[in-house]
Amino acid sequence: MSTTTSDLPKEGFRLSQLIYDTRYRSITIQSVVFLLVCAGIWWLLDNLWANLANLGLTPNFSFIGSRSGYDIATSPGTAILEYSSASTHLQAAWVGILNTLVVSILGIILATVIGVIAGVLRLSKNWIVSKLMAVYVEGFRNVPLLLWIVAIYALMTESTPTPRDFRLDDSGSAAASMWFDAIAVTNRGVYIPGPIWGANATALVIITILSFIAAFAYRRYAKKLLFDTGRLLPMLWPALAILIVPPFLAFFALGQ
Repeated sequence: MSTTTSDLPKEGFRLSQLIYDTRYRSITIQSVVFLLVCAGIWWLLDNLWANLANLGLTPNFSFIGSRSGYDIATSPGTAILEYSSASTHLQAAWVGILNTLVVSILGIILATVIGVIAGVLRLSKNWIVSKLMAVYVEGFRNVPLLLWIVAIYALMTESTPTPRDFRLDDSGSAAASMWFDAIAVTNRGVYIPGPIWGANATALVIITILSFIAAFAYRRYAKKLLFDTGRLLPMLWPALAILIVPPFLAFFALGQ
């Protein structure tokens, strides 16, 4: 009488299968690693609690409602939440979270605009523009953002002066000088003069808007003339002149 494979007795489970059987080996390794990680976290927490107890400290979150005693640098009039050194740590945490969200959103928008422009310029038929954008893309591609943050932070803090270096001494001179007597680059940030809405600012804005409209109208006229008569008019330099010269002259004329 013949027997089939299904008639063979099934082999029982053995502990050695946890190591030698590929069906259970991955589960065994993951379980061991999980237990080791849990043991390491427990050891760190136990060590932390023991050291705090030796110092007479009790970990809690009561400090959240206490006075912070430190400032958060913000531009005047741009703070999302009112904050001062007399505010609580909880208020400081909210300010930090909102500032992080604002910087993240602005960074995403700016990165999208720059990325689209760089991608389009890389496909340009102009050899110089295409190669420059290729160097830019390949230089920034796959480089962690944290690395750029650390590099820029180290460059700003090590190679730029402190804000106190811009203060005038008794002789009327300072250890550091501003760019164009208006821009101060320090290890705390870059400070530039804010725009002031003066009496003639409205007229300057109107002239600038009209210059944009006139430059756009000139380009449309030049294209229409080309399609209708085949006559080619210069487009770039006249448009730039219409766009830049009137606001430039108005700025100096209205500023007098």
